[in-house]
Amino acid sequence: MTEVQQRTSATRRIAAGLVGLIPLGAVAATWLSWHDRLPAELASHWSGTGEPDGFMSTGAALTLGLLLTGIPAVIGMIAAVIPSLRPALLRGIVGFAGMVSGMGAGTWLISAGLTLQAGSAEQAVLGWWLAALIVSFLFGALPYFIAPKPKFTTTVHESRIQLGANESGAWSRTITSKVLLWLPVVLLAVTGIMFIPAFTDGELSTVWMGGGTMLLTTVIVALIAHMQVTVDWRGLRIVSTLGRIPL
Repeated sequence: MTEVQQRTSATRRIAAGLVGLIPLGAVAATWLSWHDRLPAELASHWSGTGEPDGFMSTGAALTLGLLLTGIPAVIGMIAAVIPSLRPALLRGIVGFAGMVSGMGAGTWLISAGLTLQAGSAEQAVLGWWLAALIVSFLFGALPYFIAPKPKFTTTVHESRIQLGANESGAWSRTITSKVLLWLPVVLLAVTGIMFIPAFTDGELSTVWMGGGTMLLTTVIVALIAHMQVTVDWRGLRIVSTLGRIPL
């Protein structure tokens, strides 16, 4: 790697860590702007109809928001300043940290913002703001793609296989993505956090729609995390090793 490439890589590492501070800054800035107008209690949970049915003190909601954004931000910054950390691992850390902090900021902003807009926690109807909370998970993609790309080096060996007139060659290899192997675990944890409260409250329609979608996504990710690639006289074949499902 040249000196210019090293400087560029270091800059992108620091930038990926700094971007992770945005959700923390959003929580702090909105608190400073809203604290004198916020009531003592905020809506923190909503029923399947969008009506608030769970409440939390403003201080507790702020503390939770700061923890969910601050801890991942610190972890991301520490990872960003460790030069020996492999780019692939760095991307995984800052991406996951960004997802958690995005969720934390989204939870605080929706809870505090809706309550402030409605005038009281009891009148803070969720509506389509649930989509904004789900989108907040995608914040992790920003530091993930800012972080340096992993560079893979391959060594090409010039070799030929001597085949007879009626013989054919074949090549097969199993490919595993460590990031995708861990992603189903993360998705299952997120599914539990988001939908177990709804299940215990008897909101089965919410669980079936939201939880079912998350579980289906988890299965799809698990299918493509471990694949077998084969090239032979029939052409190219890619098969998921989980269930032997062709892709």
